[in-house]
Amino acid sequence: MLRLDNKSAGTDRMIYTIASTKLGIIGDPYVPADGINVAALLSGGFIVEQSTPKPKKPAKTNTETNEEI
Repeated sequence: MLRLDNKSAGTDRMIYTIASTKLGIIGDPYVPADGINVAALLSGGFIVEQSTPKPKKPAKTNTETNEEI
């Protein structure tokens, strides 16, 4: 049996959100206790990972107008 545990270090933990009323109020944060199979909860749709959005890159603009005729 393959068991996927989340990391137990305090700062390395993923942030999860409840996605099913079977676990609590939808949208509330979910903090798994030690020994909880987070992979099963994720694959079953009971919780979802909160992703931190990456900062958007600025639009590329071509400031060089060195055209040869």
